[in-house]
Amino acid sequence: MRGRRGQLNLAVLKSISLEPISRPCVVRKLLIIRPEGRPVGVEDRTAEPTTLLVVEDDPEMRSLLCDVLMGEGFRVLVESTGEQAMAVSESERLDVAIVDKEMPGLNGLDLLSFFRRRLPDVPVILITAFGGPRVAEEAFRRGAARYLEKPFRVTDLLAAIRSVTGKMRGSSTPEPRTQA
Repeated sequence: MRGRRGQLNLAVLKSISLEPISRPCVVRKLLIIRPEGRPVGVEDRTAEPTTLLVVEDDPEMRSLLCDVLMGEGFRVLVESTGEQAMAVSESERLDVAIVDKEMPGLNGLDLLSFFRRRLPDVPVILITAFGGPRVAEEAFRRGAARYLEKPFRVTDLLAAIRSVTGKMRGSSTPEPRTQA
């Protein structure tokens, strides 16, 4: 599990530590201790992490989003249907919802409308492979905070999350403001 120069092989650790993606996305606790005795990442996580709900019916995309977002320090809940997302939204504190437009049953636009009525303070980022100007217009009309067409860059998704939360990474620490 160690690579060159004694560094931990993160690919091996990742494959060991991730449980199957299911509702909600759960990772076993893996604590890495630095030589000075301080756990990795502890100094950056003084407050509760930002909670994201990812609603995506494609298992590979769902897994990819979960891995990337958890790697950025977010607490990630995943669901594969709009109906499951509605149930989770009733019992969990959410900071942002990332919703796919095309899903069986309740589609992403209808789920977006649900969030605007029931949880108006939770920003929704709508993602879709079947977009265009009309879909984007409808998404914003229904209250989407951001709209991304697949394929999108991870950096674009992270920028969208930062823009709607005002936070860096997954911590509860607000993004520092630069003076002009």
